[in-house]
Amino acid sequence: MLYQTIALELIQNRPTLCALLRKEKLMLTATELFAHELKASYKRWLAQLSMTASGEASAQTRSQAAELAINQMMLRLPPESGLGTPTAEEVLAYVKARLR
Repeated sequence: MLYQTIALELIQNRPTLCALLRKEKLMLTATELFAHELKASYKRWLAQLSMTASGEASAQTRSQAAELAINQMMLRLPPESGLGTPTAEEVLAYVKARLR
């Protein structure tokens, strides 16, 4: 799976966040951070789903793990509008905190 490509697409689907990350020159850093988190989430979901199945990761199990990991990442990124979700500024602060 191309985690960086998926992470970049998720960021680009949020123009406000994308513009903010570009302005702060943190687009690459954020993409790499979210790709790493996406990969870790995928592996966790795969392990969990494999335990409930026969212990082997079938194509369906891998696909389901990928879908769950992507959905989880989408919930962590701010939508263009909405209440009770992280703002673009909060995500930027999260990225900057990971740099320290």
